[in-house]
Order: sequence, then structure tokens, then C-alpha cells
Amino acid sequence: WDGAGGDGEGLTAADELELAAVIRPKAKARGFAWAPRQRRRPGVRAVMAVLVDNNAVEEYEIGQDADGVVAEEPTRTRVIDAQGHRADIRAVALSPDDATLITCSHKGVKVWNPMDGSCLRSIDGGYGFFAGVR
Repeated sequence: WDGAGGDGEGLTAADELELAAVIRPKAKARGFAWAPRQRRRPGVRAVMAVLVDNNAVEEYEIGQDADGVVAEEPTRTRVIDAQGHRADIRAVALSPDDATLITCSHKGVKVWNPMDGSCLRSIDGGYGFFAGVR
């Protein structure tokens, strides 16, 4: 869309976006969250948490070499089984310092330690669609 009401020629998604990697989780993906830029370490282009259909959260790193060439396959670095959620998880969010992960279902919210997979807190609540961490 060219923004001027023209014939539709102009900027396309392919002009701005580049396929970095294809992530293949163990179950059907239901949602995802990107980790903040400050979480990246040398050799990592992106970090992503993927919420999968079996109520687990899988974390992946997309690597790159010194020239910025993306690794062929992303690396699954962690899996957190969402034991305790008795309903489908609807949203997930990572904190900027990687100290907490939040999962949200229609029954409530859980706060996790992503390093060891432990549930730090459960909060009963109404139907949740969005999770955010500051």
C-alpha cells in the first residue's frame, strides 16, 4: 500500500521483514512473546517464549554469527510445564530482566521463575487475554 490511495504498488511486508528462523515447538503454538533486547547476549539475535497447546512454555534462542548470519536452527533453551493451570493458557510475557514469566488463563494468572520452572505465585481471577511485565 502506498498510502496515497494509488494502485497498491509501493511498500510491502517483504520490503521491511526478513525471515530469521522457523521455530517448530513440540505441540501446536498458541502464542508467543519476544524477550527484550537487553536480554540478548553476543551471538543471539532474538529470544522468544512460545506458548504451546499442552500448556507448556518453550523458550528459544535464534543465534547468529559475527557477520550477522542467522543460525539454521533455533535452540530450545528451556521448557516450563505449566503444572497448576487447569485451563488453556491465553497469554504469556517475559520480564525485561528474565527474572519472571507470567502466564494467563481464564481462571487466573501464574508468576514463574523461568530459570528453574517453579511457580512463584498464583492469582485467581477472571478471563485473561493479555499479560505484561515491567
